[in-house]
Order: sequence, then C-alpha cells, then structure tokens
Amino acid sequence: METKIRGATEPTKRARNAYPQRPSDKEAEQLTKEIQEQKAELEKMKNQKRGYRNIIGGLSHLARRARNEIQFATFYLSRYQNDPGRKHYIAAKRILRYLQGTKNLTNRADLTKPLLEIYVDSDLAGDPDKNRSTTGYTILMYGVPIATKSRLQQEPTKSSTNAEIQALVDATEMAIWIKNLLLEMNIEIIPTIKSDSQPTIDTIRNQKLLKGNKHCARRYHFVKGYVERGDIKLEYIPTAKNIADMYTKPLAKNKFDYFRNQFLFDPDEKKTKASE
Repeated sequence: METKIRGATEPTKRARNAYPQRPSDKEAEQLTKEIQEQKAELEKMKNQKRGYRNIIGGLSHLARRARNEIQFATFYLSRYQNDPGRKHYIAAKRILRYLQGTKNLTNRADLTKPLLEIYVDSDLAGDPDKNRSTTGYTILMYGVPIATKSRLQQEPTKSSTNAEIQALVDATEMAIWIKNLLLEMNIEIIPTIKSDSQPTIDTIRNQKLLKGNKHCARRYHFVKGYVERGDIKLEYIPTAKNIADMYTKPLAKNKFDYFRNQFLFDPDEKKTKASE
C-alpha cells in the first residue's frame, strides 16, 4: 500500500496563499494612481524645500549687508532648512511682507555720535531644540552698523552669566580686529563694549571666577586679558537701551521699532517733517 504524505504532492492552502496573486485591472489601476500621487507629493515637498532655502538665502544676504534688524528672525528660520514646516513658511513670508512695507528705510551716518559703539547681549537657553543660548552683538560707526552677529552658541550654558561671557568673547574678538584696523589708519581708540549684565562685568573685573563659572575659565581670561591691558573697556547699559537685545530674542513691536530706529531712518518721513 502506497503511503501518501499530506502536503507532499499538492500545496496546502497556506502555501497557495503565500504566492503573490495577480491584481485585477481595477486594483492595478488604483495602485498606479496611488504611486503617482506619492511621487507628485514627494516632488512637491522637494520644490517647497528648495523654495524655502532660496527665500532664506536671499534674506540672509540682505540681513548681513543692509537690513541688520532681520538677522535674528532670518537666522532662526535658517535652522530648519532641512525640514521646514508650514509655520516656517508663514514666518518667512512675514519677513518678506515686513521688508516690503519698510523698503524705504536706509542707514544714516551721524557725525555727532561716537566713532564706535559696541553692544553685546545673550539670552538664556532660548533655543527649544538644543537648549542653547543665542549670542548677539552689533558695532556701530557714527550710527551705522558695520559688524553684526546673531548666532546660536556652540554649547549649552549653566547660567545667564556664562552665556553673556560667551557673547562677550565674540564681541571682543571683533572689537580688537576693528581697533587694529583703525590703528593702521592712524586712528587710535579704546573700544567700549556695552552690556546689560552687571554680574558678567563684575566677574570680568574681579580677580577670580565666581562659583559656578569655573568651566568657562578660558573665555573669562580671554576677555579679562584685554581689559587689564586697557585694550577694551566694559560698560553697563540698561536692557531698554541695549540694541543687541534685538539679535537674541523676539521683541514687542514698540521695543523692536525703537532699536531699529537707532540706525535706520525713512527719508520720506524726514522730508514730510521738514515741509511741515
């Protein structure tokens, strides 16, 4: 009697279901449509990213050259160029609308103002993604910005004093460079850096670091060395008058306009006042 092994001569039901079945014409048409829609969506996302990057690139160039007041907003949005969302597009378009509405603003040199004005500031862990602080400083020559920076600090800080010291290092580097440049033109000046952080100024002037700031000793001694040699001076300024505040965080409209009007003006408005 021949023994018949179950499943050896004919596939089981499970085995038959394991083989891919040819879809019907209707199913094939539906799958093709879904694939085309996915491809179109991917292409749309690529175009949106490309468009967002083009906008940020143009704004970045303008922020560095002529419209310094948009630096914080522009460089904040530039952090999301790899995967921008709807809110980032809206914010970028808002900057464009602001520029369209203030296109008459221009810089002005005022010889009654000091040769150099240097303002520095920092927020504390204002970045929601990496918990890092933002450095902001601006250097004005007769009221015209010649060097401005708004950038995320390289590492998180433990305190506002530590964040301000990091910002002060960046401002000191640029101040010394400009001082040496002016010296080559036979213009001798001791730059005064204005900060709204009294604890930071006291820390630099003291003979030792305060408790909790020993990890930033290298930055501390960098600034302190220039202060002791008399190459730069530190001066306290109230936050309400510190222009660098606009490069570290979003501000209310009245405060933003006040800082902006320290170095930008509308020629048409001046003509209107003169005619009156």
